[in-house]
Amino acid sequence: MSFSARQYSTAAAVLLIILAGCGVGGQEPEPPAVPSTTAAATPARPDPLARLRGVLLTPADAGPGYATGPEPAPSAPLPCGGDVAAEFPDAVRVGVLLRDAGGAVEVRQAVAVYADRDTAAEAFAATADGMACGAGPLDGAPSRISGAQDLTAHVDADHATGWQVAAPDRDVLVVAVQAGPAVVTFRFAAPPEAGLAERPDALGLTRTAVDRLVAA
Repeated sequence: MSFSARQYSTAAAVLLIILAGCGVGGQEPEPPAVPSTTAAATPARPDPLARLRGVLLTPADAGPGYATGPEPAPSAPLPCGGDVAAEFPDAVRVGVLLRDAGGAVEVRQAVAVYADRDTAAEAFAATADGMACGAGPLDGAPSRISGAQDLTAHVDADHATGWQVAAPDRDVLVVAVQAGPAVVTFRFAAPPEAGLAERPDALGLTRTAVDRLVAA
């Protein structure tokens, strides 16, 4: 994952403000420190990326046999066109890839935290636009895309939408969620022949991830 210096400094400052209590978690900011006349060591600056990575899904969330794979790229073209990370570059982005023991079943989670709720809503809408066609390439493979399913009633968030995607060698459920200034996207992928017991609990994992982010 790479950021320009300007993008990182802007997004990092944004996330520090949000995680201090103004955004995702709703916690009260800490009171200002009392000035001291004695010299003190300069405290280490918090790492916003580490803080955000701490609320990502883990192999234990996905189930027995899952392990962490390489972190997904923050930028990827959508099947119907557009690249949200390129259109909205000023955000803090982290992600995780989880794979089962055989490597055929995957859970991808990507989190982007923006400066405010309105920007997050625009990014969420751009994600929905990028899925709003009947067919298009997903990770380079030709795919058929179902109509959008509103999942908001099932997730504690501002908006949540899912799309069923059928590729030649796998079935994918794509889910996008807006929660305050954050947008979380998921891809739950499994071979077409995989049974229900072999597939990840997509809705359950979505709820877990969003609840964990909101509570951070």
